[in-house]
Amino acid sequence: MSLIVIILIFVVFVTGYYAWLHTYWRRKGVSGPRGLPFLGSFYELADVNSPRVFIIRKWAKKFGKVFGFYEGATPVLVVGDPEMLQELFIRKFENFNARKTTNYIHGDLENEKEEPLVNVFFSQGNRWKKLRALNNPALSVKSLRIIHDNMENSIICMVDLFSKIKEDTPFNIHEYFQELTYDVICRTALGTPFSNQWNNKEIKLVQTVSNSEKKNIFDL
Repeated sequence: MSLIVIILIFVVFVTGYYAWLHTYWRRKGVSGPRGLPFLGSFYELADVNSPRVFIIRKWAKKFGKVFGFYEGATPVLVVGDPEMLQELFIRKFENFNARKTTNYIHGDLENEKEEPLVNVFFSQGNRWKKLRALNNPALSVKSLRIIHDNMENSIICMVDLFSKIKEDTPFNIHEYFQELTYDVICRTALGTPFSNQWNNKEIKLVQTVSNSEKKNIFDL
């Protein structure tokens, strides 16, 4: 009998603890979806038929530009206010580094020996600051102006290809954007001198790998 009582107390304690964790944003005065106990909003965000960006957009219309939700017991803040984003990422960027960690089974992201292959998107702390400093010249206004003309020309070429499609004829626009993306990468990173959309044989390999990855995800 005592064992049953202990188990019940444990269940009540754990349930209460997770219920308390799910009041984090409410205690901070931030609105958002409450989600389910233990799972948070995973059941909505993991729906393969409703991409995450559509779900977050739906929540933004309901809760505003700034709201919070839960991935399991982890609170996640969504910020859609341009002025606040400028404050976070420019004026106070040293306090908001990298992206949120989605892989909880990892070593110290600041330690190169424990995590030698971490890039600027997933590194943390001083290591992230060092990697960001190395990347800053490539993302400066001057550097972006250099590649602007090539990117604009690739987009104009894609629009010209659109004009060749017969009116009222349906087509897969995703394939055109794949061609555009590959074309821009080739011109800005690999030095291709001109647009070569729909004539790049290598893109078939990229599409095959991409489709294979999608199939593996859906098979899980």
